[in-house]
Amino acid sequence: MIKSQYRLGVNLFINNILDNQKLALFAFEQSRFDFDTKNIDKFPPKYMYAYGRTYMLLIKLSF
Repeated sequence: MIKSQYRLGVNLFINNILDNQKLALFAFEQSRFDFDTKNIDKFPPKYMYAYGRTYMLLIKLSF
């Protein structure tokens, strides 16, 4: 008879624990220009900011 052995694993992940949403993660300039009015601010740079606090809980049962 084979003994059955169970294992339980629990992991908790917390990202951006200080909830800083003003942190720019990614930015790029558009390759467009308004030739009609010569307005350089018509197509400003684009920014992607950090999410707020995020959580992930993993529960694993091995047998």
